[in-house]
Amino acid sequence: MYSRASPAQSTTSLSDEEDDYNSKSVFFPEGDSRTDIIPAQWSSRLSLRSSDSYARPSPSQASRLPPEILIHILKHVHSARDIYHALLVSRAWCECSVELLWYRPYFSKFPTLVKMMRILSREDQTFVYAQFIRRLNFLNVAHDLTDSLFSRLAQCVRLERLTLMNCTALSDEGLMRVLPQCPNLVALDLTGVAEVTDSTVVAVARSAKRLQGINLTGCKKLTDASIVALAQNCPLLRRVKLSNVEQITDQSLSALARSCPLLLEIDLNNCKRISDGGLRDLWTYSVQMREMRLSHCAELTDAGFPAPPKRDIIPPGMNPFPSGGYAAHASNDFPPLKVPQPFDQLRMLDLTGCSLITDDAIEGIVSAAPRIRNLVLAKCTQLTDGAVESICRLGKGLHYLHLGHAGSITDRSINSLVRSCTRLRYIDLASEYD
Repeated sequence: MYSRASPAQSTTSLSDEEDDYNSKSVFFPEGDSRTDIIPAQWSSRLSLRSSDSYARPSPSQASRLPPEILIHILKHVHSARDIYHALLVSRAWCECSVELLWYRPYFSKFPTLVKMMRILSREDQTFVYAQFIRRLNFLNVAHDLTDSLFSRLAQCVRLERLTLMNCTALSDEGLMRVLPQCPNLVALDLTGVAEVTDSTVVAVARSAKRLQGINLTGCKKLTDASIVALAQNCPLLRRVKLSNVEQITDQSLSALARSCPLLLEIDLNNCKRISDGGLRDLWTYSVQMREMRLSHCAELTDAGFPAPPKRDIIPPGMNPFPSGGYAAHASNDFPPLKVPQPFDQLRMLDLTGCSLITDDAIEGIVSAAPRIRNLVLAKCTQLTDGAVESICRLGKGLHYLHLGHAGSITDRSINSLVRSCTRLRYIDLASEYD
């Protein structure tokens, strides 16, 4: 049941370089003070018997180690089996190692999950095991997790990361019984849990104020009410994935951009009601952005993106929207967008199927985000050689480029591209033929 590594990481992972078992959060629930490093507490049934576990003299030198030192040593043991053996050395070692063993239970098969749930439901537990659990990933048993089993996790009040990807048997009522009881959540993945509604997400937003990552891909019953509640209550949000949440509008996007200044990644794939107004707020306020996925947001035009440098300053008397180009697809409701500072952190931008954008939008994007590595412009049918010439300015930083079905691009601009972007690893120039 115990494992150091899950076979599938949650898509809401907060850091690719994160070391779960060197994290201070295991023994620092409230802060970084050394006084917070304490061994696990026995259940009330055994607390009186264990109160003098460190007071009794012991002939073993190992048993005389201060608990804070022993805990730091055990945190560097990478094998769950070794930690289990350490747990059997003595009562003192058991107190220092049991929390590490329960930190992230791993379920390879459904019977393993059932065994754990039975332990959590028992009244004669040696320790209150539910309080040790910080991370749970149900990917391997997704289709077997039911409301009755899931409801037993309401005791896991210190849970920080929860992955419920494709747990389709869970109902909204079942989620409501557990998720609001987890105020320490920092990452939640509800991908494919189609029954989740606004009431559950709003409850999570109100209880988990430290939430940093949430994946709601495919949760089609959600509306702006959910996302606005998250933005208002969870200002630490960094990664928000809303792919195929088709009911959300610019209201959600604007709320996230204005209320969550640490936003790093956003996925709005197939959110067809997103338009230029919300996207402009993203470019204005989310200056730390690293990944922006806007594929198949068909309403987006040039007005939603940074204006080309030549539009930044408009001489007196000059029409800011001359015929053609930027004017043809930019709403007259918006002036040219000038970003407050460069988007130097932006590495990935996906605009697949945004068929209304033109070369001017690409020129503005490259000027505002000069360090893009992965640029996806497949099915942006109005792009021409002018867009590719702008992309050439990304130089060695560009690694992946998708230009499939952009039928107006010719050999001339591609020749310039290969001379300028010398570290290009992948390029897609596929086209449709009649």
